[in-house]
Amino acid sequence: GGGGGGAENLASMTSAPARLNPDTSFFLGAALEALPRASRVVKRRAVHDVFALCCVDDDARNHVARMPEWPSWLVSLLVTESVSELKDDDLISRCGDVLDVLLQHAVRQREGWRVVEGVVRAFEEAAE
Repeated sequence: GGGGGGAENLASMTSAPARLNPDTSFFLGAALEALPRASRVVKRRAVHDVFALCCVDDDARNHVARMPEWPSWLVSLLVTESVSELKDDDLISRCGDVLDVLLQHAVRQREGWRVVEGVVRAFEEAAE
């Protein structure tokens, strides 16, 4: 569940020394791709951790945005949770937060339209 202290949590997340190693970050993509089939606890933790990573700095956001897996796993998770009888509003909200951060970052980048296009494609695939 959620709780108060959002600003304090964000402040502590952005000061954390979280970094992605380009040589091993492909593991993150593979793990995220399997996320829609994971338990709800694992989904919550993963989405929280990706959100925290995206809040660190531009390099971290670039790294996540460049992973080809991110739009499909996030949209898949968002869609499946939204239509679930036992929907998890906190998880849906955090998925929206990740999507918001990455899209806002993308529109400021030279090739950011590619990220937006990938998200649109992921929603189209989820609708099929």
